[in-house]
Amino acid sequence: MNTGNLIESLGKFLDVKVSTKCDNDEAMKEIQEGVQILAKSPAKVCNLIQRKILKTEHLKLVVLDEVDDLFGRGYKESIEYILKVIPKAQVVLTSATIPPEILEFTRSLNKDFITIRELNQDLTLDGIKQFYIALDKEDWKFDALIELLNNIGNNDMI
Repeated sequence: MNTGNLIESLGKFLDVKVSTKCDNDEAMKEIQEGVQILAKSPAKVCNLIQRKILKTEHLKLVVLDEVDDLFGRGYKESIEYILKVIPKAQVVLTSATIPPEILEFTRSLNKDFITIRELNQDLTLDGIKQFYIALDKEDWKFDALIELLNNIGNNDMI
């Protein structure tokens, strides 16, 4: 499953507006109406911001995929611009391989930077635990997800 498909699935599960495409009129209309999660290249995000199509006040999460390729093509300035223009959104950089210089750059951007690495390519589903959390208000979903993600790995989650 690629990052875009994963983000779309999470969006459906969490019932939040997600955009992973901008290749047709329908996708552009969704972006213009306001999305909470956006997954695109830095160049596309910058373009959407500069053309005033993307409403940044709605954004909670911006996912920039294949960051190792992006840096090879000089996207460092675009990422810095995105972080400056969308300061309240969490920005996620994903990649199968991240060279040390990219890790150093990302750490310099944010003191709360975290790294999540998949150490074993042959992971199985045997160790996965599922949880259901009932929430009284729809608005609490995103905050609940963030709280869960912040606590992953803590002993009280087991």
